[in-house]
Amino acid sequence: MNDEVFMSRALALASQGLWSTSPNPRVGCVFVKQGKVIAEGFHQRAGGPHAEVAAINQTKDSLTGATAYVTLEPCSHFGRTPPCCQTLAKLNLERVVVAMTDPNPLVSGRGLSVLKQAGFQVDVGILEEEALQLNRGYIKRMKQQGPWLFGKVAISIDGGMALASGESKWITGDKARQDVMTLRAQSCAILTGVKTVIQDNPLLNVRLDHLDKIPKPMVRQPDLIILDTRLSLPLDARLLTTLDSRNIVVIVGEGLADKKRQQQLSSMGVEVITLPVSTEGVDLNVLQQWLKTTEYNEVMVESGPTLMSQFLQHHLLDELVVYQAPMLMGKGSQMLYQVQTTKLTEAARFTLIDSQVIGDDIRSRYQRKAEPELQP
Repeated sequence: MNDEVFMSRALALASQGLWSTSPNPRVGCVFVKQGKVIAEGFHQRAGGPHAEVAAINQTKDSLTGATAYVTLEPCSHFGRTPPCCQTLAKLNLERVVVAMTDPNPLVSGRGLSVLKQAGFQVDVGILEEEALQLNRGYIKRMKQQGPWLFGKVAISIDGGMALASGESKWITGDKARQDVMTLRAQSCAILTGVKTVIQDNPLLNVRLDHLDKIPKPMVRQPDLIILDTRLSLPLDARLLTTLDSRNIVVIVGEGLADKKRQQQLSSMGVEVITLPVSTEGVDLNVLQQWLKTTEYNEVMVESGPTLMSQFLQHHLLDELVVYQAPMLMGKGSQMLYQVQTTKLTEAARFTLIDSQVIGDDIRSRYQRKAEPELQP
């Protein structure tokens, strides 16, 4: 029971890095001696001290005979910092408790082996599911599957995302929109379509004045990825004013970009990447392969109904976050899912992960159900 209590504290510490550790995982560490916490710490930023070192640096007490609780297997390789398993191995600890092994191929059990060889009792798997959820994007990327891709939508009771005219400001209330800022702050990048840029002229960044519970120095602006098949991004788009605080990548179709506009955007600091196209625009399956080459752990898709529907149709989203407002938009509104389904057996089905009232709206998180396996 005490193991879960102390690991829960380590996970709470790790969650303080939700906004800042990328591309590294979120990790917390607690040292316990005679039933009391004597040191604790968490990893804040890539290149900074890892959780174990942060905790060690925080105390002047002797760690001899202590138990270390770590949310992720201590690293065993030289990166920006020395291996943490070697640091722990030099301490006269009694025990090391680890929530989960590190899926990074450079670690993947090696850190645990070093600790066992040092003579420590090593226990793995305490609150493992909570640890997995905390680093689901990092875990997916380490397994060569690319970032955790999730969509965020605001809809009416009847499923509308916009009126026929394209008007969508605002469907949800202030508190829901403030909550969206926390999702953006947790994301490594935001992905949208050029239609959204032209229609709404958004900033699509994190507004620090909307984050009441997050330490402002911990927040980094997510990169922005714009799908723009024919490179029609306006040169005076408001989001281009955020180039001083983040990277902006515009993805265009092969052979379809205006060279002059491309040069203009490049001179402003925008990265323009060319990918193959499908009948719908930039090929989303190829886009997914490109995302695997990045160091993004989580990417948030924040777009209009057409692009969001395409991501859903191609089964590319790991999660869908829906903010539903108590309004009816009526006939002719632009619906979330624009794919015609002729049979209920063919309908896309999801699992509700959690649901919460935020102001006058409801936020629900869904994950897509796995496709049933065909029987031989």
